[in-house]
Amino acid sequence: MICLVLVGATACGEVEVEDQTVRIEEEMTGENENGEAENQSDTVEVLPETIPENYLRDLEPADGFDFPVGPPDAKNYYKARGFLPKGLEHLGEDWNGTGGRNTDFGDYVYAAADGVVFYADEFNKGWGQVVRILHNFGTQENPRYVETLHAHLASAWVKPSNVVRRGEIIGTMGNSDGIYHAHLHFEMRRRPGRGVKSGYEGDTLGFLDPTAFIRAHRPNSKN
Repeated sequence: MICLVLVGATACGEVEVEDQTVRIEEEMTGENENGEAENQSDTVEVLPETIPENYLRDLEPADGFDFPVGPPDAKNYYKARGFLPKGLEHLGEDWNGTGGRNTDFGDYVYAAADGVVFYADEFNKGWGQVVRILHNFGTQENPRYVETLHAHLASAWVKPSNVVRRGEIIGTMGNSDGIYHAHLHFEMRRRPGRGVKSGYEGDTLGFLDPTAFIRAHRPNSKN
């Protein structure tokens, strides 16, 4: 069972949260709402694919996760579209500023947690600039990897091999050359390093509900 958190915004721009519970097939995510393995086969850590080994060498455990916009709690932003894995409808979250339309174009996008950048480039016209970061939410001795993917960026302020800290600016929000209104498309993947479009091509193992994961792994939490 995974909790899908729908976030709206009040008139003053504060975030209000309404929880709804949605049943998702285990093979879709391989995770429960806390990012824990759903079955025994998922308890074995899989090394990230296509990520250089030296990037992992100094990857320290993250001390927790914040939201990638308006950190730590997405102040003045709202989730315009949530995590909707059924039928591959939407495998991440779309975050917009409360001003609407393109008022958030150029707003800062932040690292959700400490990690290392392993991809930062223009992917294609639809995805725009994409930044992908690897995080360890386990320990140094027993790492547990998760990827954050940030798409539709107007600019990337980091490059592969850069070590980033939670709350550090990694780029600015864009609109993929006017294809969309400006927003951040944000994904979290428990199987890092697969192709940018892999989920929409049917390889859905490891995709997470970002809000549920972040809320279960806040700084100083015991999860």
